Amino acid sequence: MIHYVIAEVDRGTPILVKELDLIKGELLEAYEGRVHDVEHIAIIEGTNIAVEKLEVLNSEKASLDSETVDLVDKLAKHTLDA
Repeated sequence: MIHYVIAEVDRGTPILVKELDLIKGELLEAYEGRVHDVEHIAIIEGTNIAVEKLEVLNSEKASLDSETVDLVDKLAKHTLDA
């Protein structure tokens, strides 16, 4: 799972979730290797999703007046700190 980072460890809102099938009889080392392979892809995909969302938010903010932008920023900071 790739998630937004908040003060509590591993409690942020998920950005991306990947599932991995268990293979009967698979050695732990092989499973760990598959997990790492999926994690490497998920990190890139999750980062791209987060960046795209930020780009959309920034373009939406560009059409707002400065007072409203300040209010949105304060609300966002309060939400992330909560």
